Amino acid sequence: MFATKRRTGRKGHGILSFRFDSSRHAISINSYMKEQRDLELAEGVERGTASGAAMDQQAVVQHLVCKPSKRNITVIFGPVRDFIKEIEATMCLQGKRCSLHHFIHDFVKHHFLDSLTFDCNKKLENATKSEVARTTASDQKTSKIVGSKQQVLNSVVVVWQLVEDLRVLMKNLSLYSPHFLQIMISLLERYRDSCNHMYRELTWVSEGGGGKTGGGGGGGGRTGGGADYVVSSKWAKDPDINLKIRLLPSWQRLYGNSPHPTEDESKLVMEESQLLVSNLGRESLRKSNVLLDHNSFKLLGILQESLDWFSGHLKHLVMELGRSGAGVLATDGAKMSTMSSQYYEESVTEQTEGVPLDLTEQLSKVQFDFQALSETTVVMLHLEVRTHCFYYLQPALHKVHYVFDPGNVGEDQQVKQLASDLRSIEMVMSAVLTPEKLRYLFDGLGHLVASIFIGSTFFMRKISTHGIKKMCRNISVLQSCLSKITLIREKDLDRARRYYEMLYLNDEEILHQMYEQGAQFSLQDYSNAFKLLAHSQPVFEADNLQARLQALNTFFSKDSV
Repeated sequence: MFATKRRTGRKGHGILSFRFDSSRHAISINSYMKEQRDLELAEGVERGTASGAAMDQQAVVQHLVCKPSKRNITVIFGPVRDFIKEIEATMCLQGKRCSLHHFIHDFVKHHFLDSLTFDCNKKLENATKSEVARTTASDQKTSKIVGSKQQVLNSVVVVWQLVEDLRVLMKNLSLYSPHFLQIMISLLERYRDSCNHMYRELTWVSEGGGGKTGGGGGGGGRTGGGADYVVSSKWAKDPDINLKIRLLPSWQRLYGNSPHPTEDESKLVMEESQLLVSNLGRESLRKSNVLLDHNSFKLLGILQESLDWFSGHLKHLVMELGRSGAGVLATDGAKMSTMSSQYYEESVTEQTEGVPLDLTEQLSKVQFDFQALSETTVVMLHLEVRTHCFYYLQPALHKVHYVFDPGNVGEDQQVKQLASDLRSIEMVMSAVLTPEKLRYLFDGLGHLVASIFIGSTFFMRKISTHGIKKMCRNISVLQSCLSKITLIREKDLDRARRYYEMLYLNDEEILHQMYEQGAQFSLQDYSNAFKLLAHSQPVFEADNLQARLQALNTFFSKDSV
């Protein structure tokens, strides 16, 4: 009934099915045509024949010789400075400065230096603002680039890059060397404080036995029952103990000085053991007194290697600044660090202007602070390993009655724990410390352990033959452990074993042995042995003990004459 209007077909071409303007061929053609237009525009600008329409702002911006940056002044400063001298000589300004000089000076002092200071502070903040940033170590590739044998902290790499950058700027913009040096000193002082903070956090231990590596403020606001700095950290900063430690031949070997003669070496090691035993031998240590977290051990090792590497490079920089009394920096960046060739390309080789002496002295002081913290850290690790020996051995050895059944003559549980702990420390620290420093941690440890074993008879009232056998087993376990770590037989522990085997004899037999073979132990050691043997008898005879002690004193008095 109703009819629809018939649809008429489209005139001309049919419906468009495909477009090819986005195909790879069309894109290539368009790119080629754009490059040709840009090339023609560049040639026109160079000849001065380019049309006004072509020289719009967008086209000109695309053909700048370099990206806009305040750092461009470091490249053009030398040529512009020479150009300013020519202008002022031509204009005969008679001591006055041309406007270009004022412009450049104002730009450097109020724009470039401000921007540089902000950038440096920002990079330092990013490298140290969090626990993760502070404690992250570099990978093997980065360590190789910076010329370090061991892993170093990423933060120390960042700071050294900033120092190298400022050193190069001191040459390229030599008129402003004091300003760059002041920025450098400020950065180093802040980083020094950050490293001190990290050291304090790693050596602060709660009663649970774990080191605190979290961020936050300094140590002054930390409270809590049983939390304190570890004993080794306190001792490492004690001047008397520090001096005694630095006289040891192991310290002399570590820092490249001539070691003491052999006859003095054993005497110095004995003095260290006596010092530690006299301070810790009668003191009961808590978990908060020792660093049981091996991850904190590792971080302290990385911190020590980082500071050692960093202070060495800073010392070289101080020497370069003070050379010839004129503060002249070396023009060869490779003399400063292998990092120079990796991160910087020095285009200006003019010498720096004189650097004020007070700034050089400030830099030298900061360098000394880094070196001092580095040495304090390695001394602390040296003492911490020894503190662990007291922590584990005292509960096992300071027993009033060391009497056991025949079936219980194996090593004490605490001795097993100490052996396991020492092996773990050696494994962890061998990955982060140089072999020389690893040796320093364990050098002389056998003598200390032997002294602890021998001195423990002071606390005993009774010991049985099975107790003597158990003690000899303890000594053998630790001797085997230390020999595998140090790769030498710890003969001092042989001496400790002979001391306890001597207790199988009675006091008269011991005196007879002394007259035949001479004294092998000290007067105090023999006195402790005689008292222990007397109290271990079924009936204690005080008169007999007094007579034996008198005979002992007579022997040593004759021997000393």
